[in-house]
Amino acid sequence: MAYNDNNPERRNLTVTSLSIIIFYLAGGTFVSNEVRLEVINVKFSKPEVLAVTVWIMLFWFCYRYWQLNQGTWKSEFFKNLVEDSVANKIIYGHLVSKYSLAADYTKSYYPNKHWVKLSHQGPQKIVFQHLYKGNNESQLSEVKEIIGFKSNFLIFLCCIWVCLRHPILATYFVPYILFLTAVILGVLSRL
Repeated sequence: MAYNDNNPERRNLTVTSLSIIIFYLAGGTFVSNEVRLEVINVKFSKPEVLAVTVWIMLFWFCYRYWQLNQGTWKSEFFKNLVEDSVANKIIYGHLVSKYSLAADYTKSYYPNKHWVKLSHQGPQKIVFQHLYKGNNESQLSEVKEIIGFKSNFLIFLCCIWVCLRHPILATYFVPYILFLTAVILGVLSRL
């Protein structure tokens, strides 16, 4: 099975974690103090050194992955959240009531819809935004902070949607989840 990944740190962490997980879940053990690799005619008489080496490699791969990828998911996630049409549909009704717009479309750019949406304010801050026509047909904007239970809950739902629809969080967090699973299985096997 080929595993193609353009991020070598993520690939190393994922493959090593999966190897350890499979070893423990499949009930892997060393049957004797001797380990042989038939392919290259090598024999190891101290398998505990191999086990320690695998664990050191696992922690090294996790450290390198964290070091090179920390926070890389944030900007892409916020971009997906702001641009996703379904996320904006989820929040639309709430924004119409938050801006007290109701069915008054006189300042709207659309005949039957208000231009309200999620928007960036800074690199990692999301706000509500209402775009509308001014008196001389110029574009005006009103921004509101995301405050209150209902607003935060709807943002949470939008985040869940974006997580399911776009792969950015999965590609960032799954290697950490696999790493933690491997470590937990290793600890539980020693208890």
